[in-house]
Amino acid sequence: MFLHDPILDNTQKSITRDALLLYIQELQCTYYKDKSMSALEYNEQMESIAGIVSRLKLSHHDNPYSPVGKYTERDRTYS
Repeated sequence: MFLHDPILDNTQKSITRDALLLYIQELQCTYYKDKSMSALEYNEQMESIAGIVSRLKLSHHDNPYSPVGKYTERDRTYS
């Protein structure tokens, strides 16, 4: 493996993306629906995911993935 070789091949990237999407879905359910997670915990988890996506170059776009805005307890309008 050389310095500029990709860490994951395309199949591995696809599997990792799918797993992260399922994890994000579960986080959002826990935060919005169950309301059993604080906004701070939610934002920390989303920042962690953004770091993983950036480090593994999993984004489909030129810009690395980042959660849309920061959320507070007031922002829970999903029911």
